[in-house]
Amino acid sequence: MNVLLLSVLVFLLVLRGISSRSNESLLVEELMREYGPASTRPVRVQEEVCHVSMRYIIANVISLDEPNQIMTVSGWLKYAWVDEYLQWDANETNVDSIRVATHQIWHPDITLYNNVDSKSEPSKSDLLATVSSDGSVTWSSPAIFVSSCILDVRYFPFDTQICELEFGSWSYEGHEVQLGLMGGEEAQQTEFAENGIWSLEDVEVNVQTRIASGTYNYSTIKMYLRLRRRYEFYLSNIMLPCVLLSFMSTLVYLLPPDCGEKISYGMTLVLSLLVFQQFIAESLPPVADGSPILGLYFTFVITMGCLAMVVTSVVLNIYCGRDVKPPPRWMEILLLEKLGPYIGRYRKRKQYLSIPDNHTNGIENAFETQTTSFKDSKSADCKKTLETKGNVDSAHDAHNYNSTVHDNDFDSMYNKWQHISVVVDRLLLICSMTIVLSAAAIIILMIYLQ
Repeated sequence: MNVLLLSVLVFLLVLRGISSRSNESLLVEELMREYGPASTRPVRVQEEVCHVSMRYIIANVISLDEPNQIMTVSGWLKYAWVDEYLQWDANETNVDSIRVATHQIWHPDITLYNNVDSKSEPSKSDLLATVSSDGSVTWSSPAIFVSSCILDVRYFPFDTQICELEFGSWSYEGHEVQLGLMGGEEAQQTEFAENGIWSLEDVEVNVQTRIASGTYNYSTIKMYLRLRRRYEFYLSNIMLPCVLLSFMSTLVYLLPPDCGEKISYGMTLVLSLLVFQQFIAESLPPVADGSPILGLYFTFVITMGCLAMVVTSVVLNIYCGRDVKPPPRWMEILLLEKLGPYIGRYRKRKQYLSIPDNHTNGIENAFETQTTSFKDSKSADCKKTLETKGNVDSAHDAHNYNSTVHDNDFDSMYNKWQHISVVVDRLLLICSMTIVLSAAAIIILMIYLQ
């Protein structure tokens, strides 16, 4: 009797224990007990290929380190494959799908080949995988990838970059694990969050075969991200000030030579352009074959500014010099008579050399005095005295006239050099403004319409 009672109690306890666990729990326990090593491919025939489908939805471009050419992206990673060891009859167990830990079953060792950060966590390995009764396994996880990205900044800031993500199995060759692409709506790129610098134009995905060491081939998936830079910030904070400074650098020729501020004005503009050029150089990669056109434009404008300082020094030396020779005749004809009138800086004036009125009146008065005194005088001594006095006065007046003519000639020569310097300034203003503005227009159109 006691034995029978004890048997009944044991039976009830076992029945209670069985009924306290769900069918899914019992099914998982049974499948895991019969599953083999997690490193074995989930195929019953060794020659069969395990097909793994993959998709990676880009959610955000976290950063694009341009000097180091490194891209960091985040998104949603998903794998799908068939595990022949995880199949059951859904009608008998009344269970359609189960959840299992990925470390308990085989899962593809997909690796980013162009990864540059060993500390980054590409996916959450502790997340569960979903297994259906036919053996279909799906595993989804958020993932952050840090990859290299070769940049082409030739058309900065209107550039478009194409960055590559290459995925593939690290341990299995192409005849063991074959990668494929997921289809359907869940593979559409619809989750991208716009940021302030880059906009995602397109994502192209291709399945390729990678050959290593000439004998091993691996199935890989390459994703090409087409990123376009948002140029509004650079247009208002770099390009517009650059064009304005380049235009202002030509105005150094418009300042009059005697203002005393031509050199300091030009040097201030050159230093400002150097600051902008340094700012661009620090934010772009130091590549030799893809230098930005905007940087070349900065170099051109800085060279023009330095050349303007040299020319301005020469012009100031011409304008302010006193001990100079008369300008060559060809220079007067070319700059003053030919080009000067067309640019409104010189008009030839007719000058006549004449004896001043006060000198003429002095000579006539002296002559009349001599004549009158000669007629009134009766003695030879008086006549001699008058002749001597007339000769002295005439010599004094002639000396004053010659000095005045010499001063007028020197002033006329000095004025010609001043006019020549002003004409040269105006010609350089026209030429430099034409060159700078034409170069700016060509470069901006070439960058924007590329």
